[in-house]
Amino acid sequence: MNAPPEMPPREPRGVQAVETGFSLLAVLAAHGCLGVAELREISGLSRAQIHAYLVSFQRAGLIEKDPRGTGYRVGPFGLELGMAQLLRLDPQAIAAEEARRTAETCGQTISTSVWGLYGPTVTATLQAGEEIRNSARPGTVYSVTGTATGILFAALLPADVIRATAAAQHGEPDPVRFIGRCPALEEIRPQIEQARTHDMAITYSWPQRGVSALAAPVRNFSDEIEMVLTMIGADTEIDIDPQGFHATQMRALAARVSRQLGHVPARD
Repeated sequence: MNAPPEMPPREPRGVQAVETGFSLLAVLAAHGCLGVAELREISGLSRAQIHAYLVSFQRAGLIEKDPRGTGYRVGPFGLELGMAQLLRLDPQAIAAEEARRTAETCGQTISTSVWGLYGPTVTATLQAGEEIRNSARPGTVYSVTGTATGILFAALLPADVIRATAAAQHGEPDPVRFIGRCPALEEIRPQIEQARTHDMAITYSWPQRGVSALAAPVRNFSDEIEMVLTMIGADTEIDIDPQGFHATQMRALAARVSRQLGHVPARD
């Protein structure tokens, strides 16, 4: 006698009204301060529904009226919830997990880097498979002016910080503590401007012949650069088109990590 087919697990039952209400909160979180008419247009809820939710959310401290009288915004308790989430986050763990998935999807290596005492410093290297494609390990320092990672930092960090670090690296005696060539900052102005334009730094067979890289920024809740994610691979395998497959994958990766760190993209 054949066994009866297994039934798929049933989803736990939720409270529809709560889910609807939190969709309204998500609209406020994404758009800042909104009036009832704008909330109605974006959410599709009726004016009566919106008013009822706004009253309850104000009582709970999740939202508050803008003192200027232009609408509603996230309230003190809503901010407390957000800060509680941000305080428990581990940006490096989030980035490593997301980068590992993208590395496997693309078959390339991705490194995560932060701005350290001596410049761009690798915090993790996620290899695609067992083949070693990038020898950089945690603690490795990249050149500011001679790597895609460094150029992206140079495009996004304050100019005085970049000038000081670039000058220090340029004048460092052998053996240097960083990877990559060290051209003068003025020599890479075009690459810096391109990085700002595309919000991504791309190098082709430079500074190391045969190796190309795409670097994308991760931003935090303050819209500041938190780290840089860099795909590194053979120039015969990496698509360096700013709108190509690998660039699209890296932008999506950076956006996912940024979102988990509380970053809200600027609205057009």
